[in-house]
Amino acid sequence: MFVTFLVARAPRRLARAFTLVELLVVIAIIGVLIALLLPAVQSARESARRMHCANNLKQIGLSIHNYASTHKAFPASDHIQFPDNCNSGSCRGAPMWMTLLPYLEDSAIEGSYDKSTVMGTNTLVGNDDPLTKIVIDLYKCPSVSMWEDLPERRDYYGVRGQDVNRQPRHADGLFVMAQVTKPGKITDGLSHSLAAGEAIHGDRYGKPDIFYNTASGGATPWIWGGNCNRGTAKNPCSGGQRTRRSARSTKFPINSVLDPIGGQYDQVPFGSEHPGGAQFVWADGHVSFIEESIGTDLYQAYGSIAQADQTL
Repeated sequence: MFVTFLVARAPRRLARAFTLVELLVVIAIIGVLIALLLPAVQSARESARRMHCANNLKQIGLSIHNYASTHKAFPASDHIQFPDNCNSGSCRGAPMWMTLLPYLEDSAIEGSYDKSTVMGTNTLVGNDDPLTKIVIDLYKCPSVSMWEDLPERRDYYGVRGQDVNRQPRHADGLFVMAQVTKPGKITDGLSHSLAAGEAIHGDRYGKPDIFYNTASGGATPWIWGGNCNRGTAKNPCSGGQRTRRSARSTKFPINSVLDPIGGQYDQVPFGSEHPGGAQFVWADGHVSFIEESIGTDLYQAYGSIAQADQTL
């Protein structure tokens, strides 16, 4: 005899949809989480960019030392060959950033540059030379966003001293126009003298498409160097130096704003898009972040190679 058992099935429960209020609550929670996480993500990205930027400066510092080891002197901010790089009244040669390329494993670029060119890089830019279109990634800080439309720019500059006086005899920093610096002149010691740093303040000259724009200024192409009034064979630069395209001074506070830009010439500060200051490589090769709140006297002294300044 077989007995059949009938099992009653429970009625299927229909899934209840979220109400509008519940959806809004979930969306609000997600929004709060994103708001909390986004600053952390942005901070992590900036930390990575800042580290990349510091590594660029480290490589630049090594190239400066390799140059000095080879030539027994630190390079001039702008190498001017007299009278090859001069016209009737002005001289312009190769910036230190061209000179350092062989020590950054880019000797091919430096080798294609004619050092005897009249007015140096001025002629290259005027003739739209292919060299002016080359991008040197090592010369750019990934944190810089304001000049992204000029990939040929340079975000690092040498330190020429604590003043902006255009005469070479007043330049007390590591890099002087048309004049190399012997190690013996660095009486402050390599670890107390700044070599190069970040500078993103626009130059009077340097719009992306119009290098000679004098109205609003712009970023400086890496190949662009300074110039001076023509002097004699013994002293090629008699005055009128415009060095800020290769090197800048510590006279002005980090990240200070100068307005208007037209006519400022050498009065351009160091600065960066890193919050609170800028990074520098010192003459001994170490890299550090200097806060924009640093005392004026101390900061200016670090720009000099013979100031008997304090330790940072």
